[in-house]
Order: sequence, then C-alpha cells, then structure tokens
Amino acid sequence: YIEMSLITSFSRANILNKMQENQKAFKLLDSVSTTLKGNDVKRQFYRDYGSIYYDNDNFQQAVKNYKKSLYYLKKIPDSLIEGRKTELLEAYLNVTNGLIELKDFDLATQYMDSASVYIDVNTSFDNLSYVGELQLKLNVLNSESIDNILNGYYELVKQQNKIHEQKIEDELDALTLANQKEKELISENKQQEIDNLKMQIGFVIALILLAFLVIIGWLFYRQRTLRFERYSLLLQQRLFRSQMNPHFTFN
Repeated sequence: YIEMSLITSFSRANILNKMQENQKAFKLLDSVSTTLKGNDVKRQFYRDYGSIYYDNDNFQQAVKNYKKSLYYLKKIPDSLIEGRKTELLEAYLNVTNGLIELKDFDLATQYMDSASVYIDVNTSFDNLSYVGELQLKLNVLNSESIDNILNGYYELVKQQNKIHEQKIEDELDALTLANQKEKELISENKQQEIDNLKMQIGFVIALILLAFLVIIGWLFYRQRTLRFERYSLLLQQRLFRSQMNPHFTFN
C-alpha cells in the first residue's frame, strides 16, 4: 500500500512538472522523501526527482539524483525487476545527458561507454535513437576537428546498423524456427488424424465382427433349440406308441 501511494505521488509530481507547476512537484516529492522504503522505490524516486531538476535546468542536482537512482538500481537483483538491462541503459544515459549539459565531456564519455554495454538486439528504437543523439552531441562538443565528428558519426551509424542487422537476422531465425515448428505440428496433426481414423475403422470392424459372432451364436443356439424340440417330440411319439401297442394286442 505504501509503495503504491508513493508511485502515485511520483506520477502526480511528473504531471505537475509538465504543467509548469514545478514548485508543487518539488514539494510533493519532498513530502514523501522520508517514507522511502526499498531499493526499487528509491530508484524511481531519484529518477523522477532528477528528471524534474533537469527540466528546470538544474543539471547539477539532476546528475546527483540520476546517480542515486543508478546506485539503487544496481542493488536490485535481476530476478526482482523486469527489463533490468533496459533500466540500466536508460539510467546511464540520463547521467550522460546531465553531464553533457554540465560540459563534463570526459565523465560523460565514461558513462556513455558504460551504457553501451547494455545495448543489444532487444534494445528499443527509442533508446537507440537516444544513444545516437547523445553520442552525436559528445562527438560535436568534444571534438575540434570536423573529421573527428564525421568519423564518430559514421562509427555510430555502423554500430546501430550492426545492431539492426543482428536483430533482423535473429527475427528471421525465429521466423524460420516457428515455420519449421508449424510444419512439424501440421505433420503431427495429420498423423494423429490418420491414427484416429485407423482406430475408428478398427473399432467399426470390431463391432461388425462382434455383431457377426452374435448372429452366428444366436443361429447356432436356435438350431440346437429346434433340434432339441424335434428330439423331444420323437420321444413323446414313441411313448404314445408303446402305450397303445399292448391295448391293441389285448383287443
């Protein structure tokens, strides 16, 4: 409940900041700063605090809070936060952006290099664009030669193209694998249908054989019954004859 109320406060502070009511945003965040519990909550708090400072051109405080957010983010285990690599990438980029505004290009380059570790084929287009923007800023502001700027730009384009190519290749591999699995599934379904049809045919044949055996058994039983009745009738006739012969002889 406490964390949810804090997250709600963070959202309200961001809304107030966008409405140009910066003092209210700062006041709201200050009011909840003493109730922070847990690394994840602190990470979000200092990230949002840093963003509001950045929007108000207080880059010194923005970097200070961005670094605190990164500090608490690193203390969170991988299993407890979804998309941790993305969060780390964005946290490093936020610090880099603030340092660029402070014109501390050497330290900004170090944070940019740290951020690049978390770039892979799953990195979103927005984050790749953000990386490109900050890297281009560093190249322009930290270089004295136009050739160095262009070389840095070409290297950045080459790196991002490589990521896109790898992503396309991975997607093609995944599509090929999915297509292969679909074919295998269709083949298994067909085989299952054939097996089911065979079972149904076998069941029908078994029913026919059972019915045939029942009819044969009934006919056999019927024949024995008729034979027994015929034999019984013959015995009765013999009995009557044996009873009639002495009477005729006496007469």
